[in-house]
Amino acid sequence: TDRMKNIALLCMILAVSYGQSTWSTAVNGTWNSAGGWGNGGVPTSTAIINAAGSFVVTINTPVTLATSLTLGGTGSLPILLVNGTTLTVPALNLISGTLLVVNGGIVAASTGININTAGTVVITAINGQIQGASTSITSGQLQLSGNLALNGIYNIATGSTLLLTGNHSLSSCQFSGNGNGAMTISGSLTVSQSGFCSFPQILNLNGGLLAGNGPPAHVSIPSFNANGVTTIQGINVYPNSIYVNGTLNIEIDSQLSAQLVNITSGYINIMGSLSLGELEGQIVGPIVIQNGGQFSATSGTWTNGNVTNSGTFTLLDEFEYQGDFYYHANPGSTFSGKVDASGDPGSSIFHVSGQGNIEGGLGRLSVEGQFTTSADTYADPLIIDGGNLTAVVGQIFSDNILVTNGGSLIASTFKSALTNISAFSLVVNASSQVIVQGGLTVTSTIQLGAQSTPSVVKGYASTAVLTMDATSTYSVTVFSNTSSAVLNVINNTQLAGALEVDV
Repeated sequence: TDRMKNIALLCMILAVSYGQSTWSTAVNGTWNSAGGWGNGGVPTSTAIINAAGSFVVTINTPVTLATSLTLGGTGSLPILLVNGTTLTVPALNLISGTLLVVNGGIVAASTGININTAGTVVITAINGQIQGASTSITSGQLQLSGNLALNGIYNIATGSTLLLTGNHSLSSCQFSGNGNGAMTISGSLTVSQSGFCSFPQILNLNGGLLAGNGPPAHVSIPSFNANGVTTIQGINVYPNSIYVNGTLNIEIDSQLSAQLVNITSGYINIMGSLSLGELEGQIVGPIVIQNGGQFSATSGTWTNGNVTNSGTFTLLDEFEYQGDFYYHANPGSTFSGKVDASGDPGSSIFHVSGQGNIEGGLGRLSVEGQFTTSADTYADPLIIDGGNLTAVVGQIFSDNILVTNGGSLIASTFKSALTNISAFSLVVNASSQVIVQGGLTVTSTIQLGAQSTPSVVKGYASTAVLTMDATSTYSVTVFSNTSSAVLNVINNTQLAGALEVDV
């Protein structure tokens, strides 16, 4: 028994002589209060604060430890408050609880900060600084709140998370050994480094802001998840994939480039630039393009697409859609590219409304607004449903055209897109009109549907077959700058309306 007492006494002496102490009672106190430490001595080398329960240990005067400080443990929820002073230690080990640095306080960990927790460890800085050569999150989550300048190297292990809930800044790219770790921003992170920076494997922007400050930063990341109302501002982000569940705002001075976009709900609001590569997945949901923003993509599949455009929407290769695709243009906007209905081509329609410019291969197209073309435009069928399509530049190619509900189709030159033009069909209904200011060549049928208000087909030097309902009134006008205007009727035709030759 005496031998055991001597061993215990020797251990206590060694602990004191090497400056190691443990705060093992859940009571509030100041660091320099000897009564708070289990062995009665204030540590100078190694400190452990792991009492079970919740309590606050306050540092009001400078503290320097030679080896390490460990905060937290099983059942322990301490708060270590560094208030307007300095804590200097080589290794800072955080297992549970909160490190709170305020009023100009500084925590300097020369060899690094280590997070190994089953839950969440919190570091809060309010007008305070955390200085560490590196921060390693080997398990659990490190939450940074308040306002911090992130410095040193951040190593986020597989399954671990760095959570930013305050307003923080990053002056240089400091993420390495990314593994499958994640960084979640619920507050804001401002990156002031120019050039390229690789983020952890997963970036979650949960109602937060990812911003740049100064020359544009270029951030690369494998997976980018946007939840709630989120924003990227003054920064270029290059993820492999984007998942949007809410509203993602891309500001005017920002660019987002990705291979895969999946909008599960909500929409992407583009005021800067969104560029998509060779898509392997789908775009599900709407995109809004504002203030001259730009959208470009090479290929992919859009399910129930919905676009509102005040800028430029460019498809560099064929872009497939499933279900009806709705595109609304604001004045000055442009849609350019090639789209195609995948799945059942007999039911999916590309609807365009508003006012803007369209061009390219537009698949099964329904024009429901006021549009012009600035290049050759292909559509089959081409439905002018109460809207207007004017070919300012280029030709309109289609084998099946329906003009209805007061719509109008105006072209300088009109041609069938297919070599077998005998299958061509032009149907004009309900106060609608087709005005061809150049040549209209048709070897099949132009049909003017029966209605009380005349339909109009006008053209220069037209050759056409006309099929008319004898009970209706029609006006088929052939214009020419010379007296040689000719309307060639190839098959039997019933004329109940007026046939005019205007020279």
